[in-house]
Amino acid sequence: MNMPLPDVCMGGRPRPAAPKPAKLPYSAVRSISTCFAAAAVLICLSFSSGAAPSQKRVALVIGNGAYQYVPRLPNPAKDAAAIADMFKKAGFDWVKLSQDVGNLQFKRALREFMDAATDADVAVVYYSGHGIQVRGLNYMIPVEARLATESDAENEAVSLDRIVMALEPAKRLRLVLLDACRENPFLRATKWRGDMPPPRRELAKVEPTLPETMIAYAAKAGTTAVDDGEKSPFTAALLKHLAVPGLDIRLAFGRVRDEVLKHTRNRQEPFVYGTLDGEAIALVPASVRPRIEALDDVKGDYQLVERIGTKRAWEIFLASHKEGLYVDLARAQLAKLIEAEAKSGLPSNRRPPPTPPKPSAPSVEEQSAWDRIKDSDDPAKLQDFIARYPASPLAQAAKNRLDVAGRAALERENKARADREAAQRREEEGKRLKAEEAARKLAEREAAQRRELEDKRLKPEDKPPASADGGRQKEVAANPASPPVLQPPSAGPIPVELGRRVALVIGNSDYRNAARLLNPRNDAEDVTAALRRIGFETIIGLDLDQEAMQEATIRFSRAARDADVAMVYYAGHAIQYAGVNYLLPVDVKLTDTADLRRLVRVDDIVGDLQRAKKLRVLVLDSCRDNPLADELRRAIGTSRSASVERGLARISNPHGMIVAYATQPGQTAQDGKGRNSPYTTAFLKQIETPEEIGTVFRRILNDVYEATERTQLPELSLSFVGEFYLRSRAEQTATPVARQP
Repeated sequence: MNMPLPDVCMGGRPRPAAPKPAKLPYSAVRSISTCFAAAAVLICLSFSSGAAPSQKRVALVIGNGAYQYVPRLPNPAKDAAAIADMFKKAGFDWVKLSQDVGNLQFKRALREFMDAATDADVAVVYYSGHGIQVRGLNYMIPVEARLATESDAENEAVSLDRIVMALEPAKRLRLVLLDACRENPFLRATKWRGDMPPPRRELAKVEPTLPETMIAYAAKAGTTAVDDGEKSPFTAALLKHLAVPGLDIRLAFGRVRDEVLKHTRNRQEPFVYGTLDGEAIALVPASVRPRIEALDDVKGDYQLVERIGTKRAWEIFLASHKEGLYVDLARAQLAKLIEAEAKSGLPSNRRPPPTPPKPSAPSVEEQSAWDRIKDSDDPAKLQDFIARYPASPLAQAAKNRLDVAGRAALERENKARADREAAQRREEEGKRLKAEEAARKLAEREAAQRRELEDKRLKPEDKPPASADGGRQKEVAANPASPPVLQPPSAGPIPVELGRRVALVIGNSDYRNAARLLNPRNDAEDVTAALRRIGFETIIGLDLDQEAMQEATIRFSRAARDADVAMVYYAGHAIQYAGVNYLLPVDVKLTDTADLRRLVRVDDIVGDLQRAKKLRVLVLDSCRDNPLADELRRAIGTSRSASVERGLARISNPHGMIVAYATQPGQTAQDGKGRNSPYTTAFLKQIETPEEIGTVFRRILNDVYEATERTQLPELSLSFVGEFYLRSRAEQTATPVARQP
């Protein structure tokens, strides 16, 4: 069932107040308003005095306000902290507070909460932040979410269904509190397909399928919640009423609803979906601490029970309230009912219901019209019958048939839509796979063509004479008639054939929260061109933010799976903390160590490189002077700042790998005054030479050391067996020398 909060547990218009006692044992706070229909609900409740003190209670509290791509929300962090504190003071066994969480942190918190809820009697999830409704489903939005299209909601946000699933292990009460119906800027920043129902800023109503489950919204379906003041109105009311010892949860929500309506001048009405059994349950057991209740609260409950007037209703009242004037009056009322019951022999809780009037039989005309349409699913025919015979006893049967037909039509429509979406996804996936296959084949053809042209260009008869001996070169030049011959290389390691080569090249210059670096963008562009000339398929990224860096590394990881050689070349800011190296996106802001989770770990890059079959190369021209390291050092304080370093830590590289740093571990590298950094300048000079790759990188080291006047010494780590050449086979295995006369 679903119900507005006051309809759960409140009474009607107040009767004339009983005489005020001369001395109040408790302070008056507010009066309770409601409607008479609530009495029927309360009759069904079979109350006890509250939750047993031995019950296990757990709570997860999440407040998201520091959104990265839309304006911040002022209250969720404060609201969440206050709610978590309330649960702790109420004696909950396990309370976890998570603030400003991303998608991964949100889902990890839910998994941890689900483990804690095992064997729990009461489980509560409170969420404050942005929420959105897409295609009838509700999603809570992490702080780093970027909803470019409606399909992003499923991946970027966390569904309400997932939150409810985390409550499933609880045995007695499952409760979700959603202060998430605010005005939503994500709707303006997102492109939505025209053939789909538009997303809504408010949340959709939900009927929980789990028993003993309630979902409380800050605002009823179709409306938005207010977020002004020191705390949101909904959270302020929860703090005031939810943890009242011994107060049944349904009565508590009734008071929350009245409080919010009063504060917002009827602009915001909280709503609850779900149902509980008849037994009373309080979030805080009555025995936790003594409480002096508000007089008006007790008076309102007294007036409600007085309207019901049954023995069981008075027993409920006395179970919830222990002392005071109205408690004494309730005992007197209960005594009267017991006395009357003893005299009549009929229990007061079992008053005979009034005999309903016997419905009149339908007329011949009505019956004839009904017989013609009673098996029809046509809404027009059923509606016509109801309009023609509104007073007929068959009109209700027509309405029931119309409801069934409507639900069946809706189910058919939902199934057809789901089938269309599944077919569309399959079609799009097929197109994507075909495009990837076509791109792969094109890249292979282009690489083969480049190798063929290179082999033709470097035929032995066309190659210039080469020799390690300068005098021998002069002899060949003086004897042009002597044709060159091919001489096998000297004995040594056998060159390894290299096949498909892929590379990821990133250059981050335009940092938003630090001074702009001069050269990384140029470095990345020039390195990409050089690698393509020697047969690499390259993925290039320039000035990448957090999301773009993650996407680039994912693309590279997939490309490296069937490659023989994989290389990553990074130019930009990097940092090490506690011995772990991180690469910095251009939108990074390091306020504390939690922000390190937004960065790219070099260890993850190394893992992606390991997918290549023969050779892996990691080049880090990223040890530049980094003001962001100083910012993080100041933020975390002197006791931990020693763990923050500008330079990078040495990596323990696996077999078959080259790791090249622009400078020594713990040192900083120069950015250069020309187009490229000193390291990239040397790399561009040597990488296309027809030399064994170990020799190439040693020459790069020497060039940098000399170019910087011996102030910057790169670090090089080689861990492979055999000889690897990045140029063609013709240049690897034969050296032309002059034929002897």
